[in-house]
Amino acid sequence: MFAKEAIFPMLVNVAYQGSKSGINVFIAAFALEELNLANIGIFSTFVSLTAWVARPVLGSILDRRGAKVTLLPAGLAFSAGLACLSLAQGLGWFAVAGILVGFGQSGISPVLTAISMRAVPPERKAAANATNYLGMDLGSAIASTAGGFVVTAFGYRAGFAAFIVPVMVATVAAALYLSRTENVKKTA
Repeated sequence: MFAKEAIFPMLVNVAYQGSKSGINVFIAAFALEELNLANIGIFSTFVSLTAWVARPVLGSILDRRGAKVTLLPAGLAFSAGLACLSLAQGLGWFAVAGILVGFGQSGISPVLTAISMRAVPPERKAAANATNYLGMDLGSAIASTAGGFVVTAFGYRAGFAAFIVPVMVATVAAALYLSRTENVKKTA
């Protein structure tokens, strides 16, 4: 049920999925309370459309060039999307943020799944997958709680900006991990 070999990608997923959940929890209230925008569905529309286009492209890059080449731009795009949300002044900002978050999430999720699957022998793939999804669940729970404290104390913009920190830390940690593991595979 749990694969200890997939703990690292699980922890990285806590940061990414937590930040994604934090967006989902706070975006509507932020748009309504601070910008008087009653329907910011444009954000989700752009996330979905971007994911629809980006997933096949990023999956191909993942197969051809490797996890690190896919993860780094995805993590940076995700962070830039969070920055757009923290600066948002109207629907255009939400559209741009949706594109960036959609691209980022489309590159991050497959990489973490691939890392989890590569870390275990074939008979442990289900456990690795469960471990990976546990990271998503933990991230959602932690972000909703911690984000609530940040938003209450400092406001929505600070909350979105604060989510950049775990995303960037996770991106850098994952890049270092992938550099090490990909170099080991090349020398083996």
